[in-house]
Parts: sequence; C-alpha cells; structure tokens
Amino acid sequence: MSLPNAKEDKAAYAVNYGRTKVWETKSCTAELATVLKRYNLLMAAFVLENPKGEPQSIAMCLKTSGETQASAGWANDWPLV
Repeated sequence: MSLPNAKEDKAAYAVNYGRTKVWETKSCTAELATVLKRYNLLMAAFVLENPKGEPQSIAMCLKTSGETQASAGWANDWPLV
C-alpha cells in the first residue's frame, strides 16, 4: 500500500506514484471507455483502500473523444467528500 511519509520523502512519493500509475493503467482500459461511451458517462472513479478501509489511491478515468484519459492521486492529496 502507499508509503505514509510521501509528503516529506521524495523516494516514498516516487514509489507511491509508480504504484498508483500501474493501478490506474489497469483500471482505465479500452473496455471501460466503451462502457463510458455506451452509457454516456463522463467519468469513472476508483478508490484503492488498504485492508482497514483507508483510501490509498484514487484514479479517475475521464471520457475524452471516445477514449479514456487517466488522472490519479493519493488519498492524502484529494479532498474526500
């Protein structure tokens, strides 16, 4: 899961970023783009949680011209409402 000290440690930040990008790439697929288009949806969001249910990463897949565009972040960087 995400390393907790990523705000202070650039290496931890890089590890978390890499993990999130891999997870995001697996989430924002061509199949998802088809679903977004079929149901006229603009976005799908995914929250990756640790076993305690704490958010670790957030990925948003945005529909752009029939394809998906990914945008990811760590839970600590996003205001959860």
